[in-house]
Order: sequence, then C-alpha cells, then structure tokens
Amino acid sequence: MNLEKQNLEKSSVDVPESTQKNAEAQQPEDSIKPNLITEFRALIERSLELELVLSGAVTFSLLQVPSALETLQTTVMAQYGSAGVIMVVMLLLAKPVSYILVGSLLLHLVVRSFWIGMIGVSSVYPDSAKIPESGGPFFRGFMREKQRGLREQATSVDKFCRLIFGVAFSTLAIFLGVFVILSLSLVLAIVVQKIFLPSSNLMVILLAIYFTLFAPYLIIGLLDTAIQYIRPLQHLQHNQTLKTLYWRVFGVYSSLFGSAAISVQNTIAANAKRTYYTVMGIGFIAFLASMLLPNTVTWRTHPYFPEEGAASAIEHNFYENTADDDTFTRVMIQSDIVREPYLRLFLAYNTRYNDSLKKYFPEAVPFYTQGLSTISRDETFPPERLRSCVQALRGAYNISLNGNNLDSLANTASVDAATFRFYTHPKTKQKGILGYIRIDNLPQGEQMLIVRDRFDTTVVRYIPFWR
Repeated sequence: MNLEKQNLEKSSVDVPESTQKNAEAQQPEDSIKPNLITEFRALIERSLELELVLSGAVTFSLLQVPSALETLQTTVMAQYGSAGVIMVVMLLLAKPVSYILVGSLLLHLVVRSFWIGMIGVSSVYPDSAKIPESGGPFFRGFMREKQRGLREQATSVDKFCRLIFGVAFSTLAIFLGVFVILSLSLVLAIVVQKIFLPSSNLMVILLAIYFTLFAPYLIIGLLDTAIQYIRPLQHLQHNQTLKTLYWRVFGVYSSLFGSAAISVQNTIAANAKRTYYTVMGIGFIAFLASMLLPNTVTWRTHPYFPEEGAASAIEHNFYENTADDDTFTRVMIQSDIVREPYLRLFLAYNTRYNDSLKKYFPEAVPFYTQGLSTISRDETFPPERLRSCVQALRGAYNISLNGNNLDSLANTASVDAATFRFYTHPKTKQKGILGYIRIDNLPQGEQMLIVRDRFDTTVVRYIPFWR
C-alpha cells in the first residue's frame, strides 16, 4: 500500500503543468471556486430577511409617492411651460409604475407571511405529507394522488415570492434607466435650443434627439432579427463587423437601462418562461389599466348628479378661500360671497398659447427668449411694453359677466374697466395677471362670471358668486 501510494504521489508530481490546467478547466465551476459558491449560499440564506425588510420598507414608503407626484405635477405645469409638459408626461408614467410596485410588494408581503406560517407548521409536524383519515374515498384519493406535501408547497411559494421580488425591482431599475435617459434628453434639447436653434420648437428638437439616440439600437435589433428568420440573410451572422457593431450598441444600451436588471429579467425568462411572461403580462395589463381606467370607467352611485354640470355647479377651486393649495387652476376670484366693491380676478399665463399670442398680438414684444437663459436682475422695461404684454395675456381670455361681455360693459354705470397687472399666485406659484372689477353697482344676489379661453373655445369656466 505504501509503494502504491508513493507511485501515485510521484505520478501526480510528474504530471505536466499544462495537463493540470486542462484538467482544471474541465472541472465543474463548483470545484474550482468553492469559496465563491459558499459565499453565494450564505448570501441566499441572508437574502430572505433582507427581502422582507426591503419589501416592507419600500412598500410603505411608496404609499406617499402618488400624492407627491400629483403635487410635483402641479408645480411643473405652473412654472416650466412646454418643458413642463414633457416632464408631466414622465410623471404620468411614473405614477402607474409606483402603483404596480406597491401592489406587487404588498402581494409579496402577504404571500411571504403565509410562507412563514407554512414553515412553522411543517417544523411542528415533520410528517407534513401524511394523509388525513377523515373524509370519503374521493377526498382521500385526491389528497393521496394530487395534493402536494406542505414542505413541497412551501418550496413553490418561496420560489414565487422570490420571482415577484426580482421582477418588481428589476422592472423599477429599468424604468429608472428610462427616466434618466428621458431627463438627460430633455436637458440636451433645452441646451440645443438655446445655443443652436432658438426659434425652433422644443418638442421637435426632443423628438429628433430621441430618434438619434434610439435609431441605432432599433436598426441593429431589426437586422439581428432578420438574420435569424430570413434565410438569404443568415450568412451575415458570421460577419465580424456586424457582430462587433451589435455588441457595442447593445452594450451601451444595456448599461444605460441597467445591465444587472436586464440580467435578472433574462435569467427568470430563461428558467421560468411561462411564469415570467404571465407575471409580465399581468404587470403590463395593470399598467394600462392604471393609465386608462381612471379616466374611462367609474362606479355610479349618484345617477341624478351630472358628470359635467359646470353651468349649474360650484367648483371650489375657482375661489381662493376654498381652493386646494396644490391645485392647478387658471382662473380664480376671491370667494363665492363677495362683500367688497371689487371682484378680484386672477388669470393664469397659459404658455401653451405662446405662438397664438405672438400671432394675434404682434405689438406685445416678449421680454425674454423662450427656453434656457441667464438671470439678469437689473433689467427694466418701458411702461408701454409692460402694458402691451399685460393686454396680450388679458386678450387670451374672453370674459362675460351676467351674460354681457366685460369689454362692452367697461366704463358703464355698473362696471368699470379692470386694470390688470402681472401677478404670481402665492399658492400655486402660477404666473399671470390680476385685475379688480368694480361690482358695487350690480344688483344684490347671484352673479355669473364666465371665462373662456380665446384660443380654445372648448374650455369654459362658470364661476357663480353672490353679493
């Protein structure tokens, strides 16, 4: 035995180094890197508690996100004009994603809590596959042939929980990548407009940037699919130039959208294809539902209350004393009961009508170029220029009081012409104009103020008040 052992040791020493390396290369990865496998198993054991902590903390933190997005949406629309419209679109996409993430993590918490109960019961009763003796023959036959043991079901529930957790957070990571790309594209579009194309529309520049960014990936992706399914093009799969180009383009985009998140998605799709596409399909349907259903479907409980009864309704956000602090309302008066001799009327500056203002009020010269600019605090403008711009903003609205056009009532015995001035609303931070309309000669009782957008006649605001 000692002689055989010495021969074996000698033979192992005499093996060439290259042969040993080839043998190691043929060994499984588990035997080559035992430390890595041990560390990974330890991470798996620790991941459960981290999974529960993250799921609970993120779920209850995200419950505040939708209302915060509503407030941010109001601020953006009030202050940033056309750029704000683009940012609002991104916020509208963020809202359903937050709802889906909250829903999936709540489901994860509920199912994981049930899983903990299953583990507890199986630890108390180790023989969890035992069939109960009660019941009829069909019940006992079903339990014996179809019903899985508690431990087997607990393993399946555990896999389901990990799947939900992985899909939810990888989807969030990919969406954050999209959000960052859209934000950087918007900043780039603003800079391009300011430096190179000051008279161009910001939306057109942004769409051009999107096309420039995504066209290479779309083109190379379509080419790769065509090579896979179109036989005359299949010889191109061995073209090294196309291969290198695809790898570089795909590498850039995968890094932008989160390569780790994409790896999570690909791993789940490769190993649990049916479950993965089922979960992603449910998520997509939930996304569309959260975008479309709130504006299309409702539950009717008040059949005698009209959906659009503006002419016979009182909208509290038209009155400053009852308006919500974070509500975006373009027209306001001080209250529904006016005891003062003047009606205090605020008209917001709707940046959507910039082109119309330029067309119909050429005498109103803008103070600044639209878009990115530097701040100058010592600028002064002549009174005529200020008045012409105020009149232009006032001209964007058609105003009538008790059925009579306000301009036709000006300087009459009952109503004086209102003098408007620039004004920033203290609650909503909207920029606009503020005017005082004399109403002390009007009869007591109900009055009706109607404000229409001149450039969009479908927008009508009915504002009743009493004096």
